[in-house]
Amino acid sequence: TTLSLPLSFTPAANPAQLSAEDIAYVQKLTAIARDASYTLPECSVSLPFDKSIIDQARALYQKISSAHPLKYVVVVGIGGSNLGTLAVYDALCGLDDRYGSQTSRPRLFALDTVHDATVDHLRKHLVENMAHKDDVVVCVVSKSGNTTETMANANILIQELESRFGPVNDRVVAITDPGSAFAAHAASQKYHVLTLPKHVGGRYSVFSAVGVFPLLCLGLDAEGLLRGAQSAVNDLTSPAPIAVSAYQDIKAAYDAHLAIHDLFLFDPRLETMGKWYRQLLAESLGKEGKGLLPTVSIGSTDLHSVAQLYLGGPNNRFTSFVWVEQGNSCVIDSNPSLALVENLGGKSLSTIYHAIYEGTRAAYTKTGRMHDAFHFSTLDAESIGY
Repeated sequence: TTLSLPLSFTPAANPAQLSAEDIAYVQKLTAIARDASYTLPECSVSLPFDKSIIDQARALYQKISSAHPLKYVVVVGIGGSNLGTLAVYDALCGLDDRYGSQTSRPRLFALDTVHDATVDHLRKHLVENMAHKDDVVVCVVSKSGNTTETMANANILIQELESRFGPVNDRVVAITDPGSAFAAHAASQKYHVLTLPKHVGGRYSVFSAVGVFPLLCLGLDAEGLLRGAQSAVNDLTSPAPIAVSAYQDIKAAYDAHLAIHDLFLFDPRLETMGKWYRQLLAESLGKEGKGLLPTVSIGSTDLHSVAQLYLGGPNNRFTSFVWVEQGNSCVIDSNPSLALVENLGGKSLSTIYHAIYEGTRAAYTKTGRMHDAFHFSTLDAESIGY
């Protein structure tokens, strides 16, 4: 089958032939993806193919929203318990929230640290803007239930809602490991409970109920997210798998003893995605005295803050550029009011942005900085899932 992929990839160098061991491992991954037993360390690749996840999440979503439309979705979690969900949301909806665009969908709030002013502002916002307890669903996400920040914030938020509306147990969803102390306690409190497979690590859990349920509540295309992830796994059997080429670049950087992997995102909507990937790289490879330090840069903002170091400092960094195809709605007048920069008249912002992006990559090539590049044709749930 020919796949219509949402992105293309330019590797850092001509990749070496895969070893027999690597080929066998790719084959193992594709087999695990169709095995819903969740017994192996790599079992997170099974999540996008497990229809029970979306079915259970949708059933609960319909139950809690059928009588009253949701206005707010609050995810209380930290690290992998909320970063993936927030990454998808910010990529698709972040600009709407930042600039106050009027939409019919609920708004996401994520509580991920015990910062008094942050939690207090959320409490006050909910009190001032909620007319009914059914305006909100609170997702408390913890695999074990013993995460200090998550339990502290959840208690503050639930007691605030109870002081205003009385019992709110039907507005709380616990997302946790099956059989965990949190699952048992949540059931005793008559909270809703969704579980994720025990062997799926938190940082890999966005395709489980951890991400799928809140994204459904937010009115986002959770099924498209899963389809994109399925495509990425299916692509492992194509002639030139993007995932395998990207792995070879990471391995080459690792073998060259580079210290840093910078994800240079030429789309500000992906900044939270970068923070989520930062966790994946740091927690997965940061073991036994080894690892790459993950950093996140935003183009073209950070060209004016750290590019001098990137291009003129130590050559100890491997960079992955990410470009998302831009729209063409903003065009500078042919006779601009501020005519201080030559040749701006009649140019679209997307043309300028792409020229800056290509110029940056050319500068990295000229100065011998190892880099590869991902090019997204569009930014939607499916391409993010991929």
